[in-house]
Amino acid sequence: MALLIGHFLPLTDMHRDTLILFGVLPPAVVNFMLAEQYHNEPEKVASMVLIGNLMSLISIPLVLFLLLSAA
Repeated sequence: MALLIGHFLPLTDMHRDTLILFGVLPPAVVNFMLAEQYHNEPEKVASMVLIGNLMSLISIPLVLFLLLSAA
C-alpha cells in the first residue's frame, strides 16, 4: 500500500523510501492493549501482533536491502 501511495504522490526518493519502510514496520502492541481493555478478542489480536512482529524480522531487512540497492 505504501509503495502504491508513494508512486502517486510527489515525494522525493528519501521521503518515498521512508514511507515504504514505515509501511513494513510491525503492528504496535497498543492494539493488543486496546483489545484487552475493551474485551474484543485479545487472544486473536495478540496472535496477529506476534505474527506481524515475527514477519518483520524478514520484511524489514529485505525492504532495506531493496531500497538501498536501488539508490
